[in-house]
Amino acid sequence: MIGGWDISGILTWHSGQAYSTVSSAFVAGYANDAPAIFNGDKGALRHSIHKEQGGAVNLYANPLAAVSAFSGPVGLKIGNRNILRGPTFFNFDAGLAKNFVLYAPKNVTLQFRADAFNVLNHPNFDSLDYANYSGYIDITQPSNFGQLTSLVTTQPGTPRVVQLSGRIQF
Repeated sequence: MIGGWDISGILTWHSGQAYSTVSSAFVAGYANDAPAIFNGDKGALRHSIHKEQGGAVNLYANPLAAVSAFSGPVGLKIGNRNILRGPTFFNFDAGLAKNFVLYAPKNVTLQFRADAFNVLNHPNFDSLDYANYSGYIDITQPSNFGQLTSLVTTQPGTPRVVQLSGRIQF
């Protein structure tokens, strides 16, 4: 019972998904909402996921400063695409297994295994609400800038799941 255990694990980390800002200005035509111009204040875009007073969860330490780091297009000059990143994703899955000999002459063993998915059981926030923003965040709606509305709901990322299994090998 003491020796012969096998330990396995999968550590996953992803940087945040790239997204763009828009300015509700249609410089090139009505189908092309112009990207907002970044003023260079990278400190305003510092990530710090937190709960705001109204209960909303926001990606940025100071959402008003983050939205103020952008301005609408000037003349025909527009901003760059995909200069912002969504929340990062971190997950850890682990497994523990042991083989027990049931009948040595015929090489029959019983494998006991325990697997845990999302061992740390922490929330992983989904990228910003693309259903409402179409992959862009509008600087003309500062109350929604950086707001996180959902968790990653597919494996990996769901709440902790533990599974036990037994298998006879021959």
